[in-house]
Amino acid sequence: MILRQAPGISWARARAALHGSASAPPLWARGLEDRRAIERCWRLVAAALLKAIAEVHRANVAHLDLRPEHVFVAREAGPGAFTVTLLDFSMARELGPAGHEVASQHTPSVSQQPLRRGPPLPLQDSLRAGLLLAELLFNVPVDFSRAQQEDLLFLGAEHIPARCAAEIGGGWAPGGAAPDGCASAAAMDLLERLCARDASQRLLPSQALYLPIMD
Repeated sequence: MILRQAPGISWARARAALHGSASAPPLWARGLEDRRAIERCWRLVAAALLKAIAEVHRANVAHLDLRPEHVFVAREAGPGAFTVTLLDFSMARELGPAGHEVASQHTPSVSQQPLRRGPPLPLQDSLRAGLLLAELLFNVPVDFSRAQQEDLLFLGAEHIPARCAAEIGGGWAPGGAAPDGCASAAAMDLLERLCARDASQRLLPSQALYLPIMD
């Protein structure tokens, strides 16, 4: 869903709703005592985020500036249903046939700056989605200010702060296992595929929706 006025709650509040805080129990996993409940809720929000980004890509646009303040989450009336809204397309690019060309003359609000060398634009959105989902699952803020630097943008999971990397084990090396009760192998696999350092190995959000964890 793409709107100019955000419904729902901010990504930061969604994280608090999922994990709770010192003053409030988790809203979305209330009554469930183990971390698997958190992952189940996380999986539903993850699917909503990936669907929102896939919708943008189907409109032939790459967002490029996905960060917590640009993502809002609303819980729908149905059981386990969430909607994600993406805002602020000031850095967006219209995609050419190869998925990495700029046709900014057709989008006056889009920056006219030339692209730097890097992976096709939709794969940048995949990386940002992976970082957002890592932040949500492990309840540790990701340093998105570093990801503004395009030379650093493609380092993937290395943007996750040291305390988050320690929590999920092994500096989040590809194939590394998370500590017991922290996240399932399927959740780790999703994050690794979205944040792969080699862009050619990353999955687009539309592809990630078909991973077993999304069933």
